[in-house]
Amino acid sequence: MKVTPSYLGGFKLYDFFAVICALVFWKEMIFTWGYSITSTLAVLVITLIVISGLSIVLSEFPHDLIIKLVKLSSIFVFTRLFIKCCTQNPNFRSDALKAVRSAVVFALCFLFFQVAFGLDFRLYSQLAENTVDPANEQFRYPGIFYDSQASGQFLALGSFLFLDIRKADLRHAKVTYFVLFILICIATLLAGSRSALGGLIIALTLYSIFKSTQTRVATAVVAIVVVCLSLTGFSSLPKILKRTENLDADYQFRKSLWTEAVSITEKHRLMGIGLGNYQDYIVKHLPHQYLELEDGSYLYFDQPENGYLKILVELGAFGLATCLLLIGLPIMNSVYRYAIGEIDSGVLVHIASIITWLIAFNTVYSIYDYRILIMIAIQCLFMITYPSNHKESCQTLSIKY
Repeated sequence: MKVTPSYLGGFKLYDFFAVICALVFWKEMIFTWGYSITSTLAVLVITLIVISGLSIVLSEFPHDLIIKLVKLSSIFVFTRLFIKCCTQNPNFRSDALKAVRSAVVFALCFLFFQVAFGLDFRLYSQLAENTVDPANEQFRYPGIFYDSQASGQFLALGSFLFLDIRKADLRHAKVTYFVLFILICIATLLAGSRSALGGLIIALTLYSIFKSTQTRVATAVVAIVVVCLSLTGFSSLPKILKRTENLDADYQFRKSLWTEAVSITEKHRLMGIGLGNYQDYIVKHLPHQYLELEDGSYLYFDQPENGYLKILVELGAFGLATCLLLIGLPIMNSVYRYAIGEIDSGVLVHIASIITWLIAFNTVYSIYDYRILIMIAIQCLFMITYPSNHKESCQTLSIKY
């Protein structure tokens, strides 16, 4: 939800709350340097903000500096407060897990209602151009999102949370979680996002390797169910297999965008063209990169159909490296803690979730949507704050985190 119009920055309700929280809880924003992953990540956050600011100032479009930096910083206000809440309340992490699961279930239900009642059942007055494909007689259901690819990534990101099944869980709860996981896989197929579905399959395969035989059997069941439903054309599932007929043309189109994006990076290797300046740069230097809409207007590309290239073009090599470290360090830290037996295998669901997004991010820049950005941040936070197998006091936790 926007709280200001586009000409006043287009701030969302989330940005507004982040600014208020940063002002009210300013003491909580201060961190003490120590030998911990959160201290390292805090330095990386500051580095990213500095790089982003410099990239804008040194670019040929040095406008909206404060607006862009506030929007960039809002997610880090959230992550800082999340970690502080985990250190002060031992039950906060489990409550947050329930809340995120509820959000995913809501998105799932909304998408199935959309399948039942049609695309008129939606949150946005207009949907992305790729939602309806008349040539293949298919619909790509966006659910609570504007774009179906974002819907697929959100569902894939949240799916693995329902595989975090504990021995203490009641039998009916285990069955419910597993059924929900299968439904989310089907919903990802309904969204028609090949990248999200591919990331989900790869991450699920890797996840099952490190789990029990029971999990491998469950994985096989999920794969069989999804494949059978897609082959039989159950309901109005997107004809993803049919879309592969245009795979070469789709690849060639994306390749042309990637090639031109790489040519931009060769001119701006280290600092990029400036945070949020991709579309402005295209309009000025590569005006042929546009889509003609049904009403005859032109929509210039604001991304090169590749999330990593978008960051590389706008923030340069320094910015991309910093972003990859912000995602990679929580994963490496979790793998290390799991390898030495400090934490149990439950952390694998969060690693698998991030892997699904890392694969899908290769085809579309999706973190423009706060819901996906928050989901990614929460999965990383769940890894960082994952409880040790040994009982620890709040004081120990506060030092560690």
